Amino acid sequence: MKAGPITRWDYEVLDFAKDHIKYSDLWSDEFMPDGGVHIKPRPLEYRVDVIEINQMYSRLDEDELAGLINVNIFHNDVRRINSLTEYVELIMNDAYVEGFVFRMDFARFFRDGKYRWFNNIRYKYTMDIKDFNDRYEY
Repeated sequence: MKAGPITRWDYEVLDFAKDHIKYSDLWSDEFMPDGGVHIKPRPLEYRVDVIEINQMYSRLDEDELAGLINVNIFHNDVRRINSLTEYVELIMNDAYVEGFVFRMDFARFFRDGKYRWFNNIRYKYTMDIKDFNDRYEY
């Protein structure tokens, strides 16, 4: 199956999710990841204590726009990943952001090399077709 073109809403859903996580009132300045929150690809200098978001796919049909995004949390310390994961889940679960509704699909924990770990949290998102047509004049 060939991937379709990247659309305006593919970019926007990533920007909205990134900003929603990054600017949430739940973060304190000391707890925010040192590497920040980035859309893939994250800058190479940030290998740990960073959150990276990427798009899996999007689909537009007669009822809604739907898709999947990944939120990846990288660190060498498993406890730090667990803490950041709790915050991201509090921020993103059932979030309504600029017409997009995000619902957690699942989370998986991986080892990435000898010392680095990451948690992959996958979110389904949807937007009602009326909201979609109003926003994108499709």
